[in-house]
Amino acid sequence: MTALFAVLCVVPVTVLWWAVRVWRIVTLVEVSGSSMSPDFEHGDRVLIVRRGAFVRLRRGRVVVIDRAAVDAPAHVDPGEGLFLKHVVAAPGDRIPAPFDTLPTFLGEEKVPHGCYLVLGRHPASVDSKQWGYVRADAVSGVVITRIG
Repeated sequence: MTALFAVLCVVPVTVLWWAVRVWRIVTLVEVSGSSMSPDFEHGDRVLIVRRGAFVRLRRGRVVVIDRAAVDAPAHVDPGEGLFLKHVVAAPGDRIPAPFDTLPTFLGEEKVPHGCYLVLGRHPASVDSKQWGYVRADAVSGVVITRIG
């Protein structure tokens, strides 16, 4: 009887402990807007892994960026909330088109350490074309999958 009681108490507590740990690492974000259309549409929900939790930021990943942490130029209002963008260049990568012709990047050949270039999929997307480099600490997480 004591062993059964121990199992009935320990197992739920262990499951709850792991659920809390995982939820702090993995979270759900709802897409708002069309900057990532057609890949992600307004209202889609995506599962993300928070930055630093077993995931490296690299070219090709879709990331969630905290707008308040973006070092946007004075004439660009980054707004509030979160952005969903593709990483198109990581530290040490060559500056890709269309950035290589923008005044912000003229004379630069490679993305500096700790910085990334990001793009939305929609042509009117607000992204690194307006902001310049995005610091690694502005990235909240990496998209794992779309939920719906």
